[in-house]
Amino acid sequence: MSSENLSWKRYFNLKNLIITAIIISIIISGAFYLQESTNIVPQELLNTALTNTLEAKSYQFHTKSSIIIDGQEKTFSDIAGERGDSKTFHVTGSMLGTDINVYQIGDTTYRLDSLTNKWIVTENNSLLRESLLMAELNPLSNFYFKEIVSAEYLGMEKIDRHKMYKITCQPRINNKWLDGYFKDLNYIIWIDKKDKMIKKATMTAISKEKESSSLTIEVILENFNKEFNIKPPSLSS
Repeated sequence: MSSENLSWKRYFNLKNLIITAIIISIIISGAFYLQESTNIVPQELLNTALTNTLEAKSYQFHTKSSIIIDGQEKTFSDIAGERGDSKTFHVTGSMLGTDINVYQIGDTTYRLDSLTNKWIVTENNSLLRESLLMAELNPLSNFYFKEIVSAEYLGMEKIDRHKMYKITCQPRINNKWLDGYFKDLNYIIWIDKKDKMIKKATMTAISKEKESSSLTIEVILENFNKEFNIKPPSLSS
């Protein structure tokens, strides 16, 4: 047999081996994914993630909420910030078209007046007592569930190269504003596979007064339990 025929045989044998290896790899990956999906109990996973996330001492966040009224979408708030602990945070962004820049250090509030560009200091004050601002200043309040009515696993999804469990659920939430004005709350929640923390969530709800109006909230959470050096702003700015 000529050397040319041998080289072609080796080529086809190598090609067949590669194809076979790829097929086996796909079958194994599919079986592993199916087994993992079968073993996931959505409500148990969600309860674990809620516990882990709500116990976080510090974190960074970005929240955005919008309302659709008569077919027109309007941004209600768009806020980013970081929480150093239960009484320390800094947030910037906009709410109802007004720029906000707020520090809370203990019971002292520092708010930048957008008209004068001067800091207004209010002592013995806690913004977290204001229920209307609760979700914007404390995004974890979006996860104060009284009850999970239903939960469904939607599969795995990558966010910023991190594998996430994706779950949809319908909870009853401990929020007077949402309970008073909206119904049919539905969440989609992304849970980090590694640390079982909530990294992203979107919530939608329908207005009780007008079903053509709806609310959408998106929450992004990151850098849990890290140290943030949040200090009062310079009052001369």
